[in-house]
Amino acid sequence: MKTYKIYTYLFSFWGLFIFNISLSAQLDNTRDNWEQHSSDNNVTYLNTDNNKRVSIGSNFASPYADLTISGNQAYDPDTGLPNGGLMIMQQSDGTNHYSGRIGFHSGYGNWGASIISRHAGAGRYNFEFVTKHGFWDDYSESTKMFLTPDGNLGIGTTNPFILSRLHVVGSPTANSMGLSNTWPAVLARGGVSFGAAGNDNPGCWISSYNDINHDGVIDSLDIYNLANSSTIGFYTDRAAGGGGATPHMVIMGWDQNNPLNFGYVGLGTTNPQYRLDVCGEMRVKEIFFEDAWCDFVFYDDYQLPSLEKEAEHIQDKRHLLGFESEQAMEGQIKVLDVTKRQQQKLEEAYLHLIELNEENKFLKNEVADLKNEVQEIKSLLLKLSTQK
Repeated sequence: MKTYKIYTYLFSFWGLFIFNISLSAQLDNTRDNWEQHSSDNNVTYLNTDNNKRVSIGSNFASPYADLTISGNQAYDPDTGLPNGGLMIMQQSDGTNHYSGRIGFHSGYGNWGASIISRHAGAGRYNFEFVTKHGFWDDYSESTKMFLTPDGNLGIGTTNPFILSRLHVVGSPTANSMGLSNTWPAVLARGGVSFGAAGNDNPGCWISSYNDINHDGVIDSLDIYNLANSSTIGFYTDRAAGGGGATPHMVIMGWDQNNPLNFGYVGLGTTNPQYRLDVCGEMRVKEIFFEDAWCDFVFYDDYQLPSLEKEAEHIQDKRHLLGFESEQAMEGQIKVLDVTKRQQQKLEEAYLHLIELNEENKFLKNEVADLKNEVQEIKSLLLKLSTQK
């Protein structure tokens, strides 16, 4: 029988307590291990095996790893400290008020990374993930991930937004956040999902997917052909408990088969053919087009089509001169092009109206002159009749 003395240090807000525990360890000659039992119920609290693995706690008589710790999840309501499991505590050095630190070492060089619980004041503690900067004897380090007592997580910042559960700050050499998926298909939505409170289903999500034929549905082409692997899809739930596999909005990525639609945005379509392709109704207050206008109609050298020519074209083609037929347009109306041509026809119509107005004024003057001449003839005839 061997006796070992283990000194247990407990740091708390009220001071430092040292407990001297005398353990009666029973040596097992058949294997290189020792155990410590309580004196009342003979439960194993500390045990090592012949592989130099250690277990601490009442539930693991044999260790499953280099260090196995078993304890209760509850805490002591009188002290606010856990009454089981593992607690790591460290004294303050006056500047950095750590409450505990776990360091990771590869056996090569200095400490590479640490997990720190740092005192934030008022009995509250942050949780920090720290990495080392330099090599060899460069001991400088910085916090790369920061969890506040309120549960807000900061990556690249130690001051995450108060109203944000996750706050990511990038750097000149790294993006703020990168998301990827190991399965290049529509249904493998490896992106960001958003859900409302009280609903376990994601309300909407954003993902990057592969869809070579732009049909919004997973098929063999999508799985085995990675020609287009960066299209971004915006999805929404159709109803509670069910989601749509077809995105409601897409931003096209690079497609080696159709490189011209790179960056095209589709609303209601997974295969946009224009910079903004909307399949459905759209409500706007104003649209601004950037293009030349139709003032050339009023230039002196403009050849104004005659009304006779317009009438002949309408009679023959059944549509205005300068426009395609309904069949030729195939149901596609280019608003800016049609607006400009309509404006051109409107300006031509005004020129014809101006010309007709000048002719009308000339005819009115002619009629007035004729009325005067008729009146003079009537007066002369009346005078001749009275002289007889």
